Amino acid sequence: MRFYQSHKEVRASEVVGCRPPVDEVNPEEGALDLADGHTVRLSKQWFQRHNPHRGGYLVIYQDGYASFSPKEAFEEGYTRLEKPHYYIPQGVVVGTEKLETLGIE
Repeated sequence: MRFYQSHKEVRASEVVGCRPPVDEVNPEEGALDLADGHTVRLSKQWFQRHNPHRGGYLVIYQDGYASFSPKEAFEEGYTRLEKPHYYIPQGVVVGTEKLETLGIE
């Protein structure tokens, strides 16, 4: 296997609360509470695929793809930017693999 270094610019926030989908309450959607004060709703399929937990990071790529990164992996792989090189639109998360609009500042 070859070696690679990440050079992607992303938006991310630490997860401070994790509420997976609960069959009786909301079977198709769960929520992540973020350190920046936002709450993001994501689909049951997203939770199953990414297995998020408190302390890790919700990561949103330039194309709108949302993933979860454990704390250690994220903090070793990314450096905070004071001035990003591109803009990611904001809005409301709808719970698919790609976010149709974002609610993260």
